Amino acid sequence: MVYSTFLGGTNSDSGEGIGLDGNGSAFVIGTTQSTNFPITPDTYQIVLGGSEDAFVTKLSVDGSSLVYSTYLGDTSVDTGRAIAVDANGNAYASGFAGSTYFPTTPGAYKRVRSEGGDGFVAKFSTTGKDLVYSTFVGIGGVVSIGLDPLENSYVVGGMGSVLSLDRTASIRRYVTTLPGGTTDVAVDGIGNAYVTGSTSSASFPVTPGAFQTSRGAQGTYSVGADAFVAKISPDASAPEVTALSPTSIRAGSSAIYPTLTVTGRNFEPTSVVQWNEQDRETKFVSIGTLTAKTPGVGMSAPLAFTIEPPPPNPQPFLGFLFPASIGAITSGAGFVNLTVSGSGFVPSSIVQWNGQDRSTHYSGNPTRLDASIPFSDLSQVGEASVTVFNPAPGGGTSFGLVFRITERVPPPPPPTVPAPAITSLQPSTTVAGASSFSFTVFGQNFVSGRSFVQWNGLSQPTSFASTTQLRAFMSDVDIASEGT
Repeated sequence: MVYSTFLGGTNSDSGEGIGLDGNGSAFVIGTTQSTNFPITPDTYQIVLGGSEDAFVTKLSVDGSSLVYSTYLGDTSVDTGRAIAVDANGNAYASGFAGSTYFPTTPGAYKRVRSEGGDGFVAKFSTTGKDLVYSTFVGIGGVVSIGLDPLENSYVVGGMGSVLSLDRTASIRRYVTTLPGGTTDVAVDGIGNAYVTGSTSSASFPVTPGAFQTSRGAQGTYSVGADAFVAKISPDASAPEVTALSPTSIRAGSSAIYPTLTVTGRNFEPTSVVQWNEQDRETKFVSIGTLTAKTPGVGMSAPLAFTIEPPPPNPQPFLGFLFPASIGAITSGAGFVNLTVSGSGFVPSSIVQWNGQDRSTHYSGNPTRLDASIPFSDLSQVGEASVTVFNPAPGGGTSFGLVFRITERVPPPPPPTVPAPAITSLQPSTTVAGASSFSFTVFGQNFVSGRSFVQWNGLSQPTSFASTTQLRAFMSDVDIASEGT
């Protein structure tokens, strides 16, 4: 091992992503709840903004010191997820912003946060002091980021979105959505984006001649998803129409809403066929085929009243867990409340522990769920995968966050209290039958709250003055008769 170091404060801290510059310095991004997380002076943000902030930290090549370290966030929950570094040593931070006023810069692509939270991309100067740019991206939380040689950024969100920004983050180069969950992106030297994730969609776009053009798994997200790999060209090629079927129809035909089949290239699940520049109801068949209902022709017919199904549930995205770890609980019965923060939560969302449903409470906030984790889940040291499942229509399973169960450290033993010793009393005599009085005990090893003066074996009201001095208070009953 060349080096290994802790990075954190006195509260919960988690590293989520790492990048390297050309010299071998590590750049770490994550989430912190610590007000004393190691932050360097003269960086962009030196104070924790909310209950949780993202952090960006650059380590020296040998890991012995911090080049810079900064918070990034505002008054709500903001989490760091992925980081990239360009050839000049600028860090590109990304993640989930729950704060309405998360810092953005003038001229950025998107400066208003989406309802319930938004993904973000923020570029730092080489010193970590300034934001070169910062923008929301509108695709939920960002889970991965890549760069091309021109410093255009490419991000993916947990709900299937892929988005590219120009080098100034003022222009969106393209955005597309794949029917599934995207988890990672890589970019080659000419700007092709390589995206991976999982899907259970029968309409996921595949290209002719690809390795596997039909799904291997069937069923729901929880048991039947397939992995996918997709390569997206730098210009996210515009759709191209090569043929129509039919190409014409006779006036007065009995067909009320003829179906038009459109053949071409670069179609997506979100593609829409237009008829005289008016959107038509469109079905995605494949990357090369769409079908659409054209305007009615021929004789009139009864109008149909359609009751549409409810909108599909979003695919959930996880930002962080609280707590993210706990000492093993080896006895008793009960539950620990686990707060899951993220986006895309709905009343039917279910928190899953290693793929098993747990009792879940939805408070109406689409960014928070609370789950009851039984002690039996926390009895063994190790790790558990926490996911959130949204049922159909739509929905799916989020990527997992790790919950760590650690060795429980026993409480320290009570401090050893030395035996007290008395050297003198002041005064050491009084007259029998006198009213109540007090006297001072001199000695050593007296302890506040633990040392008491005893009179004939009975403890008396005692005032602690110092480790060498106590004051006792006696009633007239205690000195009614002469003696010692």
